[in-house]
Amino acid sequence: MRHALPGVGENLRDHYVPRTRWLVGKKGITFNDRGRGLPLAREALRYALFRQGMLAMTGAPIRAFVRSREGLEAPDLMLGWIPMLTEPSPRGPKISRQSGLTLYAHAMRPESKGHVHITAADPRRPPAINFNFLSSPPDAELTARAVRIARAIMTAPAMTPFQVSESRTGRRSDHR
Repeated sequence: MRHALPGVGENLRDHYVPRTRWLVGKKGITFNDRGRGLPLAREALRYALFRQGMLAMTGAPIRAFVRSREGLEAPDLMLGWIPMLTEPSPRGPKISRQSGLTLYAHAMRPESKGHVHITAADPRRPPAINFNFLSSPPDAELTARAVRIARAIMTAPAMTPFQVSESRTGRRSDHR
């Protein structure tokens, strides 16, 4: 039985989450330095014995809720720090040998709307999904502002001891 239900699958909203990648010259502070070999064995032991360390942490342990401009009642942007870099491999992302971190930045309440539509009567066939990211001009503006704020934080004088520099080696797959 078929029913026409206008609006079904419409108004899909999701966050476009661009990521910046940062090289960290100071060793021993990112998961890249602790995520392989003997340091990884130490982290596994810390987790097994005390439920502490890198393996007990959330993927993005630092988050900031930021106002894109003065006068807003509440933050409208979110930044999140992931203390490692990954690189592509045939079996999916793997931890990079390069020390670094990934910083994502995005608008918290996007206005852009997409849709999800069925493509066939067969439920095993994937739906057609169009996120329509950044189709609303304020979303594009806020996303660019969030990335500028993220870059300003990472290049601030307080970051100097960590020897941080932005990696320009990102791939399209680094963005969602």
